[in-house]
Amino acid sequence: MAEGLYATQGLLNWPFFPILISWLHKLTSLPLETAGFVLNGLLFILLTDALVLISSLLVATPRQLIIASILILGFTPINEFRDFIIRDPGYWAFTSLALYHFILFLNSPSFKAATLWQTFMIIAILFRVEGSVLLLGLPLYLLFVRKPIEGLRQAAQSSYLFVIGILSAITPLLNHPDVVASFGKIHNVFNYLDLSSYATTLSVQTSLMQDQVLNKYSEDYAAFILITGMLSMFTYKILKGFSISYLIIYFITASRNLQPHAKNIQHLLLYFLALNVFLLLAFLFKEYFISVRYASMALIALLLLVMHSITHGIERLWLAKNTLLLSVIALAIFYNIADMSTTSNSKKYIKDTAIWAANNLPPNSLIMTDDQFMLYYFDREQPTSNVCVKNILQKTAFTIRYENNPTLNKGFCAAEKSNDYNSYDYILVVEKERHPKLISFLKTLNLKQIYYQENVHLNDRAAVYKVIK
Repeated sequence: MAEGLYATQGLLNWPFFPILISWLHKLTSLPLETAGFVLNGLLFILLTDALVLISSLLVATPRQLIIASILILGFTPINEFRDFIIRDPGYWAFTSLALYHFILFLNSPSFKAATLWQTFMIIAILFRVEGSVLLLGLPLYLLFVRKPIEGLRQAAQSSYLFVIGILSAITPLLNHPDVVASFGKIHNVFNYLDLSSYATTLSVQTSLMQDQVLNKYSEDYAAFILITGMLSMFTYKILKGFSISYLIIYFITASRNLQPHAKNIQHLLLYFLALNVFLLLAFLFKEYFISVRYASMALIALLLLVMHSITHGIERLWLAKNTLLLSVIALAIFYNIADMSTTSNSKKYIKDTAIWAANNLPPNSLIMTDDQFMLYYFDREQPTSNVCVKNILQKTAFTIRYENNPTLNKGFCAAEKSNDYNSYDYILVVEKERHPKLISFLKTLNLKQIYYQENVHLNDRAAVYKVIK
């Protein structure tokens, strides 16, 4: 924070979350890592509270609300990331709060509800830029469920803060170069609206499948096979993220004869789910991979959509004293909670690898890494070492922009003039399954792996390589 917003851009190009961690660190004197865990813990509490508030509008009885709270506490997409210091819980929490107040606005339009839903949604955008789609998309729902004039008036009322207040407030800030550089990721939203880029990428991937996968008799179906495969992967990720346990609970409790409760809210939740699915599909066909972490908001929307059906079914089983099915449901929820304790997606494997390297590599070694977490943990253990932060797949080096400040030279590359990996003694690298190009590229280098740790759940790992000269 000493170098301002421009310095944070060297770490992340959407720096609100690390800024919060830095503030908490300065306010409490807690170590940065501890401050991150504390902040994430508070955000998870806020998320849970927001989901319980929404559930209170969806269920019919106090007993059902208790059941809903238990289901929320055991939900995999929430529990899976409790040990992960990431910005997503902030996005989930404030988006859920925004959704709650938008529901209140839908039921009883008021400037208070309109102001609160927009405020929380704008805060959510500070955690993940994708929230801008929800900020713009949710008010459009009013045009579909209201008479034309009334719908237009309420849509404008529900967007006034964004249209008038936010635009006028950020105009002076946009002239500040640090703000533009630090939050430059906002331009990514427009990249996802570029339909020609999807067609180009699809054409390239289709050609690759024609040339390397299919025979000459099947190549005409390459585009169909590719799109079908991507959509199948998308469906699998959604079902896997929702968890087998909760799918079992749904099929046990679902009732065809159940009358809809809070029908207008159910329709809104279906629209909210559609917006999140749209975001996921745009990401899928832009990046050609998808993670459960990115799908979590859609999965939360799906849980809320079926919440009344599940809680009503469990309550019916409780009143009927159906011990067998209630035991299966309890076991399914317990399994999710127990699974969280063993497979939570943390970055411990990166931390352990960096600490091993700091304690075992020779002093005064010249080291390159491609990961800021590696730099942080390594430097914490061995602050006198010279570690260069470089994107291994690019010839041009990048460093945290502290070169002119000798007290903040973390990440400064002593071998900046040379982009050859042979200029370094060791390489610390994070190999993620979704980055196959990096994994393939490392195999072309003259390296010897001397240590690694892996996250079995994600099929990711962090490794230490010695450069063979």
